[in-house]
Amino acid sequence: MTIISYVTISMLSILLVACGESAQSALVVDEPAPGIVGTVTYERGDDVYIQEIGGEPEQLERNASYPRFSPQGSRVAMVSGNDIVVFDGRTNQRHVVAHARNPRAVAWHPQGNRLFYTDADSVWIVDLKSRAKQRVVSGTVFLELDVAPDGRALVGTVHRLGFSILTVDLKTGQKRRLAGGCSASFSPDGRQVSRLDNSHTQLSLLAFNGKSPDHILKAPGKMKYDNHFWSNHPNWIVGEDESDQRDIILIHAVSGEVKRVTTVGNASRGDVFIRSVDS
Repeated sequence: MTIISYVTISMLSILLVACGESAQSALVVDEPAPGIVGTVTYERGDDVYIQEIGGEPEQLERNASYPRFSPQGSRVAMVSGNDIVVFDGRTNQRHVVAHARNPRAVAWHPQGNRLFYTDADSVWIVDLKSRAKQRVVSGTVFLELDVAPDGRALVGTVHRLGFSILTVDLKTGQKRRLAGGCSASFSPDGRQVSRLDNSHTQLSLLAFNGKSPDHILKAPGKMKYDNHFWSNHPNWIVGEDESDQRDIILIHAVSGEVKRVTTVGNASRGDVFIRSVDS
């Protein structure tokens, strides 16, 4: 059973400044993501929640942060205190897969059998079956983390005299500064990396190979963005509306159209697993 179906059944039973090509003016749809079927997980306060888009929130883990869906959408990994935790919606079981001194972020290996996580100035990878772990990066404090769809590179946000996006080649260990800014994540095809500018008013989609122009998505009206992460769908990037209410949104990667995903308030650092999108 997937997390999507688990949440549905459970609820019933218990009741980034860049130059480049600019997108057209974005539209904001206030009702929860019409035409998109999927599940959203996010931080709210000190806890992690999960819900169907348009549904009601359910607490998934207390005193936890940075939830991320597995590639298949059936599991959610997160930081819980000093533990790296995976919740499996198929079995409704919670697994502690690693311990860390100072964890902050997690990222799924594209095969779904291993998990990257940060621990102070290192990045580790843990095998979810054997629990064997290996340090893959050292000497860098990543505030955010994502892995390329081929599993060969990491991208993340670092803070060194301002926020910057750094990539790491996992085969050679070579580190490369991609741009200033934050909210770094890979597109599902690995060709682009998201980057939020310092004013939080536009999101740039950077070419990972640096050979094509950026695509800029400007925030509509007076809206400000924060904490982006590319969903499993190539056209939709997760973010949050940095308003007083602060809710999770989806941003179309071509048009810049914005759709709200939650209306609970105080929602942050979300991820969305999309099952289907109306044409």
